[in-house]
Parts: sequence; structure tokens; C-alpha cells
Amino acid sequence: MFFARQRTLRPAQSRDKDSIAALMQTATRVHVHLDWRPAEDWLGEEPFLVVERGDRIVTALAAPPDPPGLAWVRLLATTETAAADTWWPQLWSAARASLQAQGVRYAASLSLESWSARLMESVGFATDHAIVALTRNRRAPLVEPERLVAARIRPADADDFPAIIDVDLSAFPQPWNLSERMLRTALAQGQSITVAEQGGRVVGYQLTTPSHAGAHLARLAVRPEAQGYGIGHALVAQLIVDDQRHGSGELSVNTQEDNAASLAVYTRLGFRPTGVRLPVYEMRW
Repeated sequence: MFFARQRTLRPAQSRDKDSIAALMQTATRVHVHLDWRPAEDWLGEEPFLVVERGDRIVTALAAPPDPPGLAWVRLLATTETAAADTWWPQLWSAARASLQAQGVRYAASLSLESWSARLMESVGFATDHAIVALTRNRRAPLVEPERLVAARIRPADADDFPAIIDVDLSAFPQPWNLSERMLRTALAQGQSITVAEQGGRVVGYQLTTPSHAGAHLARLAVRPEAQGYGIGHALVAQLIVDDQRHGSGELSVNTQEDNAASLAVYTRLGFRPTGVRLPVYEMRW
């Protein structure tokens, strides 16, 4: 497909990996989803599109669905900021056609930058909620009195992964659900993984990963039938106690701004809002 002024739109190929990585380093505008896989690792899955000017890649867009039925905008990088009104509608139209051909009817984008938000809005994405970031000092003591919880909190091992995946798949609605493939990728990156067990059955878990500022509570899930009994609170409280031995820095977490239950748990345990708010843009067709 050709654009004005000799721009060419085509599917990305494996041979483009180095060029796309270079584009991400040098482009004037780069949006990368908060993902469990590097953006260039989505090569080979559709839609992953590039725009060339001459023989040089100037724009890349990746939005492969995962889990099935949901496509996040995982990468949007461009050097063509001045001409966005020309190439972006056609680029998104091609990506959407690919998604429709796969039976996908739901796309989302986490707005990390105002420029990407403007592009999303220009093709019909809309937002009515956001995620917010909270942090607590890793050295800060846990001052809330211990609560009695009818669950055993213990470190997870690889034998627990199938049960953890089952918990996660039961606990999150779109767009926050992950596929089993992505969950296994996430678990492989865990610095701390603990489970809550009742009667020998895993009913909840938390996954914490390293971060540039310390550590990040990346995933917290409790089975729907076990929610409301303080299990999520107990998992985070034990994480805080265990995490204090790792030294200075911050323990961070993100959650939906309208998730009152999660916000209440984190606030009681000493997390404080950072002021960071990331709108979630969505499109259904």
C-alpha cells in the first residue's frame, strides 16, 4: 500500500527486527505498552506493520491480540510526527482490518503520552477510566495491626503455576486479563511470588518484579468466591514484610482509579498516590 510522497505500508518481517529496534531508540515519538514481552518480540504476529520512506522504516505499529479477542497497542514509534494526520488513519485502518479478520472486536491503548492519546482519539478510541500509580517506602514499617485470615500465605514454586494461572484467569475482566502464555512469561520474571492457600487449594497470589526504583507489585489476584475475606490484604502485607529485607527504594503498584476495594487495601497498607494517572483508551466494533 502506498501513501503520498512515496511512503509504503507493509507487514513487518523478521528481517526488520534490528531496524525496528533502532527506530525505537531514535524516533521522536515512541509509545511502548507496559508489557511482559519486548515490543520487537511480537514480530511474526499480526498486526505488526511498518511504514517505509524509500528504504528506511519511519513508523512501526504492533497490536497483536493477546489474550484472544483483545488487542493492546503494544508499539507505536515514528519519526513522522508532522505528517501524522496523513499516515496514522491509514495505518490504524490496516491494523484494524487485520484484527477484524482474526475475529477481534476490542482494542485498547494505555496512554503514556499526550501525543499518542491525540492519535487514538482521532481514529475513534475513547476513554472513561484510568489506572493510577501508588508507592510506599520499602523501609517503612507495616503499622496496621495484623488481621486474622483463614488462608496460609507461602512462597510459590513452579508446581503452583497451573493453580496461579487458574486463579488469574478467574479474577480479571477485560482488558486486564492475560492469556496463559503471557502469564507464564510474567511468572518467569517474578522477584517474589507468593500464594494464599485454603484447604490445600490456591485461592490467591501476588507477583512482584524488580523495578528501576526498587520493586513493583505487578499482579494481585484472588478467586471471586474467596474475595472479601482479607486474602488480598494478607498477600500484600506479607509482601511488605518480606520486601523490607531488600533495602532502600520504593515498592510500587498500579490499579484502576475506580477500583475502590484495591485502593482501600493499598492505602491501609501505607501506599500513597504518586499523582500519575494513565488513561485507558478503548475501541469496540
